[in-house]
Amino acid sequence: MLALTLPLSLLLTAASPWLLRIFTDEEDILRNAREAILFNLPVYLIYAWNQVYLGAIKGLGHTSYPMLCTLLCYSLFRVLWCRLLIPVFPTMRVVYLSYDVSFFLMLALLAPMY
Repeated sequence: MLALTLPLSLLLTAASPWLLRIFTDEEDILRNAREAILFNLPVYLIYAWNQVYLGAIKGLGHTSYPMLCTLLCYSLFRVLWCRLLIPVFPTMRVVYLSYDVSFFLMLALLAPMY
């Protein structure tokens, strides 16, 4: 997981200015997409770690706990985070950070069960 996620994240982050131009030439969209990449790709190592834990726990026959963690962290938490913080900080960074924080929250919930 580390051997793939870290180098690919670094490569995609470095290549993102060129890769994003495949999809659009709109400078505002490119700026927002680049910001999303800079906020989220460095934390994808935690996301990959979560996926390993989720698969291992489910593989051991415990399917309810990972499902509830996924629902809580990746759905409910992100919606509540955005509903509470976007009125105070009306930027896309709030949305980007919801992913990063939810990855760490998920790790905190899965690690003890693992």
